[in-house]
Amino acid sequence: MQTIEGTPTSGYVGYASGRGLCYGAAMTKLLEHAVDVARGLPPEVQDDLARVLLELAGEDQPVVELTREEEASFDESLAQADRREFATDEEVRAVWAKYGL
Repeated sequence: MQTIEGTPTSGYVGYASGRGLCYGAAMTKLLEHAVDVARGLPPEVQDDLARVLLELAGEDQPVVELTREEEASFDESLAQADRREFATDEEVRAVWAKYGL
């Protein structure tokens, strides 16, 4: 049974706390760790991760509209991939370090 702000639903037992909604249902240790790590990320990254997780769990998400700058960035990224221009291992590690991964 799931409780969201006093409204029972099905599946989990939850309650509101000072940190937000808490669930009593078990998660795997890996999922718990992923959520703990995500808490330390910037809000916009947390939202991106949440959308991906919800989509993987079968909950359709609204289409994200790209700005012209974002579209241009994707076009350039695809062109780089076509030219086989990929990030070096060092560049990838730098991005991971930036987000604490």
